[in-house]
Amino acid sequence: LKFVWVKAHCSVNTHNDMADRLAKEGARQPRLEAGPGPFHTVPHSFIRKTVFQWGLDKWQHNWSKQQPARQTKLLCPGINMKKGKQVASLDREDVGIYIRWATGHNFLGYHNSLVSKGLRSPMCRLCRKAPETSSHLLFECTTLEELRTRYFGRHGHLHPPAIKVHTLLQFMRVLSDTMEHL
Repeated sequence: LKFVWVKAHCSVNTHNDMADRLAKEGARQPRLEAGPGPFHTVPHSFIRKTVFQWGLDKWQHNWSKQQPARQTKLLCPGINMKKGKQVASLDREDVGIYIRWATGHNFLGYHNSLVSKGLRSPMCRLCRKAPETSSHLLFECTTLEELRTRYFGRHGHLHPPAIKVHTLLQFMRVLSDTMEHL
């Protein structure tokens, strides 16, 4: 291997002139954001952001296509990192309450009827109009309209994803105490 200095832009070395022309052509082309190329010129922050976004997109796609988690999807229809961090910052007891109400695994009427294989009624003990599920009590039960208005400041049906985690948790605590004493 031998290094030799070559005077540029003098039309003496055809290979050097061709390399110079191709470099100028390449510099005029729009820069690709992704694809083949010298990855050492792509900032690590761009690579991390791109991979992170790809992971979120894949996660959201899988979450949307899955059939289970029907009740949980009412509270969390999409991947929400901010809401996830809020739930993760709760203490152990509050995380338990939130998870039980979000998933429907909380021994309300509907869940009890599944566990007891139909020996118990799935109907709401408060209004008797629908199966007693988390979503029914949190968002639909007519008996709880006044309580929902007190906590959420709205009357009637609510848009679950818009409700703040801590507000929802306070409401869930009251519901837990109420349903436990029926």
